[in-house]
Amino acid sequence: MRMPHLMAIRWLRRYRRLVLWLLGTSFVPSIFLLLISYYQTIAGAQSDLEKAVEQSARRLSSLMRASEITLKELEISLENLSLNDSRAWKLLQRLAYSDPRFREIGIINEEGLLVLTSLGPVDPPIYVNAKIRADLSVKELQIIGPITTTLMQERSIVLALPTKGKGEINILVDPIVLSTYWNSSNELDLGPDGFLAYVNKQDQKIITGSGILPRDGRISTSVIRKQRLREVHPVDGTNVYIVGEVSKAWVLQKWRHLLLIGSPITILSSSILMFLLIRFLYPTQMLDYDIKIGLKNNEFELHY
Repeated sequence: MRMPHLMAIRWLRRYRRLVLWLLGTSFVPSIFLLLISYYQTIAGAQSDLEKAVEQSARRLSSLMRASEITLKELEISLENLSLNDSRAWKLLQRLAYSDPRFREIGIINEEGLLVLTSLGPVDPPIYVNAKIRADLSVKELQIIGPITTTLMQERSIVLALPTKGKGEINILVDPIVLSTYWNSSNELDLGPDGFLAYVNKQDQKIITGSGILPRDGRISTSVIRKQRLREVHPVDGTNVYIVGEVSKAWVLQKWRHLLLIGSPITILSSSILMFLLIRFLYPTQMLDYDIKIGLKNNEFELHY
């Protein structure tokens, strides 16, 4: 009973190199293709994430440009008007309704009082906390928020432009803009725990976003988890960068499904290939291989 077993061991020892070559020839290409498909899946997901983040950056830049033009034109128009003038109120109203991305426009004077909105003069004026106002030393458009607005008591993003004095003009971004126009979640499958977020560069607080955002409301670009794909894109001319993240497990679910289906097929096809190689190589190559091994091991005897 042990003879076939011993013969098999001897045969494997004798032809181990040939067996290894046949195994490599049949299985290595399949394994190589699986590895290529793995890295292609990761690269494809990273590319999709990059495109979504870049598109979100373009959208934010477009919103910022439109807001800045509107506010600078408004500042010039108000130079010759009193804030109590009905023409000033109508001007704000017209600008607020001219762009569907804008919800409200307000003016805060040098004393920090909200004195005028597109709804009309604020009487009595409402004091606005300095913590949610623009940095008046920077004469550029700034993003503030999200905050709960003083007058309308709604959570919004504020785009603020300091004026030549010590006041500022603000545009409130409509909540619909925050959930649709502002993000690209409808163009990218973020999975059950992915997100796309707009983050303040200074304090790393999340301004807004979509998906499953971190609970603490902050995102650090210095911390990158190995099991996640991340893309970070700064938005030119702003204090904001955009961060997109998805988990590798989510990205690779289709690849794993392909692996489960493809593995039996790969094993079967490799086995067939190995059988065919042995079947057709044995008559032509085995004798030559035996002669080389025999000469190497001094297994030949000379008989007269």
